[in-house]
Amino acid sequence: MSKRAATTTPANPEILRGRVTALSYGPHAIIRHEGKVHFVRNAAPGDEIDFRPREERGNHCFSDLVALVEAGPARHEAPCRWLPDCGGCPWQHVTPQAQAQAKQNNLRETLVRVGGFIEPPVEALLQPSSGFGYRRRLSLRVHDRQVGFHAAGSHRLVAIDECLIAAPALEGGIALAGGWVAGLRTRLSRIEVASVGDGDRIALVGQCDGALVEQDLAASDAFLRANPRLSALVLHGRGFRHALGDDRIQVPLERDLGIEVRAGDFTQVNDAGNRVLIETVLQLGAPSRSDVVADLYGGAGNFALPIARRAGSVHVVEHSQSAVQSGQNSARRLGFTNAEFEQGDVGRVLRAWADAAPPSGKHFDLVVLDPPRSGAAEAVEPLLRLAPSRLVYVSCNPATLARDLRALSVDYTLAQVVPIDLFPQTHHLESVTLLTRTGIAPPPAAARP
Repeated sequence: MSKRAATTTPANPEILRGRVTALSYGPHAIIRHEGKVHFVRNAAPGDEIDFRPREERGNHCFSDLVALVEAGPARHEAPCRWLPDCGGCPWQHVTPQAQAQAKQNNLRETLVRVGGFIEPPVEALLQPSSGFGYRRRLSLRVHDRQVGFHAAGSHRLVAIDECLIAAPALEGGIALAGGWVAGLRTRLSRIEVASVGDGDRIALVGQCDGALVEQDLAASDAFLRANPRLSALVLHGRGFRHALGDDRIQVPLERDLGIEVRAGDFTQVNDAGNRVLIETVLQLGAPSRSDVVADLYGGAGNFALPIARRAGSVHVVEHSQSAVQSGQNSARRLGFTNAEFEQGDVGRVLRAWADAAPPSGKHFDLVVLDPPRSGAAEAVEPLLRLAPSRLVYVSCNPATLARDLRALSVDYTLAQVVPIDLFPQTHHLESVTLLTRTGIAPPPAAARP
């Protein structure tokens, strides 16, 4: 692949010509010109393109694609009819092989640049699902009673009636969402279309932007009754949540194990990917019957209940009361008496555990943490004091992962990093990292369930 410098096109001094060298962690491709990095949408590695600088920001610039001069080997035809206008799948024009390589490279480079790790042990990207039909739920924008995704790089709505990355169970669900929104007086900012895990039945969850118009409850009830495919309609906003119908969502975890959550609560969107994610956590963490485990930012038990099958006990900390209630209900239904759920702020709970003097203080052999995109900075200091023998860190953001791993590395060794592609056609990825307390050998890998 050529890495020649961009050159000014003679016909127009405002337009530059260059060859794309990489994909950024984001929707852009990268071209370097005269010491400046240009970020350009809708380009692929190896493409030769004409581009026009649009927004200068110090040593980098956001630029617009003007023309594709020569397609590179990483480019293929994107099948979605909404592209390139829709901003939902900014990598769909890139081959799966090039997407995988870019995600692996971006994770490794971030661990080097932000984390300071010289040779981070990043493995090959796992790709558990095909590039399309993998999302069990879609989060759509709402504007002027239309539903869709924002256009690339803007807040303009691209109204859609189908989405190629949606699971087959959601087919036709966007149209139902549009029909519901069109009859509401309440202003919505988002609407989620979610498979409930029962054939093609779906739930719709509307996020209200402001107060609820009371008449919309009766209108929603009538819409629900008129559309038997709908399991539930949920309207929620600041200080309120109204659920009509059966708002339970079934989420499979392992072959014979699943949890139940309420519509609108967080779950992974990719069932096949989530199974691999769970398997990877179990393999790296290797919980045994003698282990006491903490699961931080644990949600409704996505990792905790599979761990409870294998460990002595697992203590979940989660800030969402709804998720905690769902996790407790699932544990009770499945007979996991060794799984305990606690609602609270992770940092505050950890500090209380670390401050407690023995023998009343907490001891953990394994800690699993799956924080939001902002990372787990508040957990680092008390985790260092609690000193479990091993940590398994699940992350959806390489930058905050690298920051936290750097802080933890004062007492822990980075043993293994496994990237997993739960979000094909986008730059997003999950990763599972094993850290072992320095001087303690990692446990033998657990067998796949």
